[in-house]
Amino acid sequence: MITDEGQAEARLAHLHAHGHMLSNAAERLLHLELRAEAKEDLQVAMKQHLLRVFQKRYSKAVSLKVDESTLRDAREREAEIRLSMKQAKEELESQIRGRRSVELSEAQRHAVRLEAVDSVLVGKAEARLKVLHEMDAAAHVLLKAAEGDKMGDVIRALKKAKELDVDQHVIHQGNQAMTRIRKMMHVAKNNMKGLMEEGSDPAALRAAIAECRRIGAVSTKRLRVADAKLAELER
Repeated sequence: MITDEGQAEARLAHLHAHGHMLSNAAERLLHLELRAEAKEDLQVAMKQHLLRVFQKRYSKAVSLKVDESTLRDAREREAEIRLSMKQAKEELESQIRGRRSVELSEAQRHAVRLEAVDSVLVGKAEARLKVLHEMDAAAHVLLKAAEGDKMGDVIRALKKAKELDVDQHVIHQGNQAMTRIRKMMHVAKNNMKGLMEEGSDPAALRAAIAECRRIGAVSTKRLRVADAKLAELER
């Protein structure tokens, strides 16, 4: 016959066992929730490009025993991320050796975004980018001068462009501009000289003097002589 004391002990034992089962169930439920969360976080990281974040989430997923299929996909994605980082670094190194500021700037942004390069390589890219920007500016100035007809502007811009090793096709345009302006100066100088010698058309001479002055075709001394001749014709 079970005594009241025995019944009480049995009931306590039953409650203890039931409580233990509930505790285990709660722990199991929490573990499953954490595993599901870790899997979701890993899948999000797989859609992104940062190896650092990916590795942290992959490690957590492994510790929580996320399913092998997901982990296998994650390892494949890691290989893809590492390849893209390698390619980004190589592209940046290639652009540092190149001559295009836009391409270098884009390669630098891409490599930094992927965290594919260290501060040393970024520093090299920044230094090269500064040089390329100076080259771009010099090329712009030369091309602008080449569109005009001021020999002095072209000479100064061409000198700067050559010092900075601007692309040869830009230098070529500067040289072509010099040839064109030199011909213009020759024509303007001879025209003014002929009108001075002819001495019969002050309006034409005035225009010729203005053109020579505008493009710097003759010396200041020669312009003074021409101005004096014009004044004589206009009396």
